[in-house]
Amino acid sequence: MKKFFTLITFMAVFHFSLMSQTALDFTFTDTNGNTHQMQDALDQGYIILLDFFFVDCPPCQESAPELKAITEDYTDQGKNMIMWSLSDRDDDAYIETFK
Repeated sequence: MKKFFTLITFMAVFHFSLMSQTALDFTFTDTNGNTHQMQDALDQGYIILLDFFFVDCPPCQESAPELKAITEDYTDQGKNMIMWSLSDRDDDAYIETFK
């Protein structure tokens, strides 16, 4: 019975993960002063990897190289992928030191 419940749960999660979802549109300005809008990038066919971080977050620092590698792997495979790393805690100058 436990295996059956696990199977049903997995199937439900898998089914709902395949359903299309609408991304919320938002606009932000990067540290170089360039404005980006989510819907514009999606309309251009980009896959967007959103990374929410703050500079003094140790797990964020550890995951940054891996997220960059994932983005580069997709791009190398001919896919239009961009990663946007967003911080609501740090100012532009502090983020630049993290880059």
